[in-house]
Amino acid sequence: RSFYNLYPLSMEIVSPRSLSAYRRPLSPHTMSPRTIEHSKPLEKPIAATRLSPDLQSVLQVIERQGQLDGHVEEVKTFLPPTTPLEAIFGMLDSDKKGHVSDTDLWHFAQKFGRLPFSTIFALIREIQNSRLHDPGFVAGQLSLREVGVLVHRRGTLEHEAMDGSSDDHEAKSSLYVMRYTEACPGCGFRIQRG
Repeated sequence: RSFYNLYPLSMEIVSPRSLSAYRRPLSPHTMSPRTIEHSKPLEKPIAATRLSPDLQSVLQVIERQGQLDGHVEEVKTFLPPTTPLEAIFGMLDSDKKGHVSDTDLWHFAQKFGRLPFSTIFALIREIQNSRLHDPGFVAGQLSLREVGVLVHRRGTLEHEAMDGSSDDHEAKSSLYVMRYTEACPGCGFRIQRG
């Protein structure tokens, strides 16, 4: 049984949604060069003289949220692409309940540093709110497809497959098809590898 070393990724574990994350600069030690390039403030602020201070504050928070979201997506590239989603899910669902609870995630995160429980619950709520097309969610629990949405980068085939799945059986079927088939260059239909 092999475990992937995730410890270097989380030397400074802070929820990207926490207030302290908005106040501190992104760490150059954990950012890729592409993230660093996009984390700089706007060179020409949006007509700063004509905006009220409240509106300027809101725009700064929105800009910072975009930077943090970009950073999170960049960090996801550190996960080796050969890591099976089922292995990640099984590691988090240590009691084999068929879902990853907020407590499971919190216990896992405690191995890397102190993280308030409320940030774990907020993370789960954010994932589920972004998947409102899936009526089968349970508050405080992540299904296999929701864990897939959490760990795979937006815009990838894996992320789209997990996000588009309406239940875990469909998600497992999608994972199987992606592993054992390839897209035909002409028509795009998936065919079995030979």
